Amino acid sequence: MTLLDTWFSSWLWPFSVFDWPKEDGDVKYFYPTDTLITAPDIIFFWVARMIMAGWNLGERYLSSMSTSPALSRDMQGRKMSKSLGNSPDPLDVITTYGADALRFTILYLAPIGQDVLYSNEKCEMGRNFANKIWNAGRFLLIEP
Repeated sequence: MTLLDTWFSSWLWPFSVFDWPKEDGDVKYFYPTDTLITAPDIIFFWVARMIMAGWNLGERYLSSMSTSPALSRDMQGRKMSKSLGNSPDPLDVITTYGADALRFTILYLAPIGQDVLYSNEKCEMGRNFANKIWNAGRFLLIEP
């Protein structure tokens, strides 16, 4: 009996989305990719397998690869994941603080090259900033 790890099927992704082995315009346009941006911890598990499968099955490869500048971590420094239960539902955060507040907070908290220490409470800062921008925009649109 052979046991397959969780990432076994990850190498199939580019082939399954492009109806491989049929060659069509999409597969020629999108694969191989020019740039793949992914979290540093995923390189070995997903990307390496995808590259090796491309070399083996179609002599294709990724011509450029980059890691994302940060991972999202909780306030204890643990990587956010569904299995740990420390990853908030974005729809709940948006309901509480607003989509713009969430976007701004993530951008604000993400210094280049460092992980993001996220908590829902930090979105209040984003909400306050978004409200200021919204109010300034409304003020500009007031007719004299």
